[in-house]
Amino acid sequence: MPSSTGSFQFTAVISGSFRKGERYHLDRLSAARNYLSRTACRISYQFSADQPAEAQDAINAVFGEEVDCPSGSYRFLVASSSLRSTPEGLSAAIKMRQDKSRIERLEALRVGLYSDPGLMLIDFLDRNPDALHDCDALLAKYRQAASSLQGFEVWWLPLMAAWNELAAQTSTHAGVDASFAILLNAIRKLDKRLAEAHRLPPLNDRL
Repeated sequence: MPSSTGSFQFTAVISGSFRKGERYHLDRLSAARNYLSRTACRISYQFSADQPAEAQDAINAVFGEEVDCPSGSYRFLVASSSLRSTPEGLSAAIKMRQDKSRIERLEALRVGLYSDPGLMLIDFLDRNPDALHDCDALLAKYRQAASSLQGFEVWWLPLMAAWNELAAQTSTHAGVDASFAILLNAIRKLDKRLAEAHRLPPLNDRL
């Protein structure tokens, strides 16, 4: 049964019972199994591969109530399930959870760095009290880092992403040259002295 952890699945054993319904059906057992399988998959997909017990409880909470077939082929269907995960699925789910937690922590650090570099300095000093004598230099570094990161995210990252997308639209060398010329032209229009200081090639040169 599917989990929310990529392609990793739960292994499930389902057992149950029902009575014949009033309406004839050639294979009532298949109809009941189809209902149980679809219901269990819909529920198990909400849980990660390291949560077999939670997924099992959620499935059994539904299976424990008697269900009648909407078309009348069976009645009083009840069942129970037993789920387990593979070692690979457990490891993958734990790693995904750790990665998500790390990303959230890094995002919080970035927000803190942008909004208040001094707060980041206090946190650093709390963990490294021996660096207390170098507060001014450390705070300057935090402020510089915040400014550099913001500038990269606001300006250079979108600009380079746009150029990469533009270059990817052509497979010819001339097309790549043309897209790079657009980037060079933008830099020259923003600050000609910057282009000259870094010796950016003239637009009519082959890159």
